[in-house]
Amino acid sequence: MEKLTVITWLWKGSDWRQTYTAQHVNALQRMVAANLKIPHKFICITDIPEGIECETMGLIDIGVKSIIPTWPNCYNRLKAFDLELGKKLGNRFISMDLDCVITGDITELFTRKKDFIILEGRACHYNGSLWMMDAGARQRVWDDFDPVISPIMAMQGQNKNGTRFFGSDQAWISFCLGAGEAIWELGQDGLYQFTEMEGLVIPNDAKLVFFAGDSKPWTETPFSALQTIYNKYKGS
Repeated sequence: MEKLTVITWLWKGSDWRQTYTAQHVNALQRMVAANLKIPHKFICITDIPEGIECETMGLIDIGVKSIIPTWPNCYNRLKAFDLELGKKLGNRFISMDLDCVITGDITELFTRKKDFIILEGRACHYNGSLWMMDAGARQRVWDDFDPVISPIMAMQGQNKNGTRFFGSDQAWISFCLGAGEAIWELGQDGLYQFTEMEGLVIPNDAKLVFFAGDSKPWTETPFSALQTIYNKYKGS
């Protein structure tokens, strides 16, 4: 069996509210190693590789500025939709955000056969925190992207409730592909947003908890149980 590749991202100024470090990369790699029971390799795509314990690959900065300074800027991740980079990562790969806690066995999530599957979104159709694809499976996400025009176009996307899309790469992915792609459903596939967990209790079926917003698993939060799990993996 060919190894699945798990990738994550770290770059200078990689988030509009938080500073991410090599320690966060190492913690995620350890969580994945402990909870993904199929052959895989782990790669961090980065321009600051110092202190990272896993394999690294150089970041390609596609030079996009946020439309609004206080908005996230994760457009660099769109390069993974290009077959040229995809093949370097492997024939099939997962992109996963650093700000998550793996709370259980995630193997079943990544044995699905769809050529592209992405986390259900709230701010737009899809959430860029997690997706899996065959290399080049949605090439148009990269081919149709213009660094000046596309971020503005994506802001015109509309959710079912009538609100406009919010985000950077996830807004463009949602605008470009439209609704109807295969998704992991929040609250249905063992995947949760920290902010949506009732009573801040870890559900019995939880596998992955994501931290959209200011709270992160390595900062003070009102919920110590997730921090306890994260701290097992973060190291010194």
